[in-house]
Amino acid sequence: MRTRGVNPVIAGVLAVVVIVAASVWRTWDTGVNGDIMYVLGGLRAARDGGVPFDEIFVARPFAYKCWIAALDAVRAVFVGDPSSLAAMRVVRLTAYVVVLAVCAVLHRGLRRHVGQLPAVGAATAAAVGLLLSPRFNFLEPDWTAALAAVLAGGLLLCFADERVACLLGGIALWLTVAMKLSTAVFAGVTVILVFLIARRRAVGGAIVGAVVSVGWYVLSRLLQPLEWRWFADQAALVHDSPIHHAPRAADFADLTQAVLNAALMSPIVVGGVAAAALFVVRPTERRQRRERLLVALVCVGLAVASGFAQGEWFLYHFSDLAILAAVVWGFALGAADRFELTALLAAPLVSGLVVAALVPSFQGHDRPRYWTLIVVTVLAATVPAIVFWRRGPTGRSTAGRSAATLAALAAGVAFVAGMTTARPDVPLTIVGYDGRRSSAPTPESVAAHLESQQRAGERIGARTPVLYLAYGATVYAFPNPTPCPYPSPQWVQRTALWAQVQTYWSFRDNLSCLTDKRARYMVRSTSWFDLAKMPPQIRALVAEQFDCSKQLRPAPAGLQICPRRR
Repeated sequence: MRTRGVNPVIAGVLAVVVIVAASVWRTWDTGVNGDIMYVLGGLRAARDGGVPFDEIFVARPFAYKCWIAALDAVRAVFVGDPSSLAAMRVVRLTAYVVVLAVCAVLHRGLRRHVGQLPAVGAATAAAVGLLLSPRFNFLEPDWTAALAAVLAGGLLLCFADERVACLLGGIALWLTVAMKLSTAVFAGVTVILVFLIARRRAVGGAIVGAVVSVGWYVLSRLLQPLEWRWFADQAALVHDSPIHHAPRAADFADLTQAVLNAALMSPIVVGGVAAAALFVVRPTERRQRRERLLVALVCVGLAVASGFAQGEWFLYHFSDLAILAAVVWGFALGAADRFELTALLAAPLVSGLVVAALVPSFQGHDRPRYWTLIVVTVLAATVPAIVFWRRGPTGRSTAGRSAATLAALAAGVAFVAGMTTARPDVPLTIVGYDGRRSSAPTPESVAAHLESQQRAGERIGARTPVLYLAYGATVYAFPNPTPCPYPSPQWVQRTALWAQVQTYWSFRDNLSCLTDKRARYMVRSTSWFDLAKMPPQIRALVAEQFDCSKQLRPAPAGLQICPRRR
């Protein structure tokens, strides 16, 4: 049956244009988060200091470093100053272009197999989930792996020749592994979802992905031993995560809190819960409903497994939840009748608007308001799910009758839901397990911060090599190169927290930077690298190598810049 009203493709394109325009507007008010600044600045400073690319440690795998370096290479074409708000904007805009290309591939692939409306809904919602990710998720390894998973799904379905589809899709599945080993489970989610649509392609892609991943593992072990030394030490550093002990009740409590926080910050997760319930209850046969329930539980389990295994409960470790929810939600919208459409759209909208209303008024650890948000979020997710469950099987959907303007409506509501926590005027965000929030930086504060540190670097000579004893965002702001492979000295700094770090190979390698005479100045963050908390040997080594009686004055707030002793 033909749809009435606006062509869904045109509606979808218009909706995407609105989303992209809003996202572009947002780039002028926010840069990238501190972790991304760390990678960008660390790679640049160390490479300028003569360190080979594959020997630079920025606490991220090699494939991810290549991805960020590629974005920075595009930035260099348009913006010469690598340490500016304009540079951050170009990096974000470049990533937006990649997201749109990936979602176009997803749309093309789904359209071949499930029809136009579900394809438009899923691809548009995926764009929403990726483009409107909270600032602390955007471009992180987990977000990038989720982007690769979306690409893999699109490629597996996109080509008429199954062999080409399996080859390219399998390579994209490998990317989810290469971006971060813990995100390998994202490939499993993609394979399961594709299996529901095209079984042979899913199996073929999984086989190719597994073969490529094994080959990559063997080659990287042989050619990049540093990567695996760092990986072993990184895993040991998170010594209290579930990968080091049997899961405990406290781990599951932290997981629950992290997932709820992810739903608060990306209300599209709420829509995904309702969509999953609809997926489960729609078949008329009980056996099919049981099978779908199992599929839904396995996909959700895999989606949270990465964050659970890492055990640090950073919200970006759960970036994939919003992307998975967006795809499922958008697909469901494309196959919904009028009643289902209303419930699916209402769920994220209600949650998002309540978050938008209450988050700006948070004062410190505002537990009552925080738990109010939690209750609203849970109700917004579960009430539609319960309604669908009680309504019972509906058999085949009646998508063609009421979904003519579906894409524009769905994307518009998703945009509202996403922007509730992405808008600069909302003082971001809930970042901890207990309702903490941090203020979003303004363009003025970011620009002033970068300028003060750039000027300090220029006062000692912009090309003067330095040793950074500071978090990576500081390295990003300074123009100075470093001869140290550890532009931000994670391993030395962590000795203030855990004495056992001094037994790691990475610590010993990092410590050697302190005696490298090529670094003529030390740039130290007095809070992040607090000498009073360091072991005596490190305090003595810093005092022996650098003369802080001659430190640069005035220096940027929170920094100490000292020349090396002659």
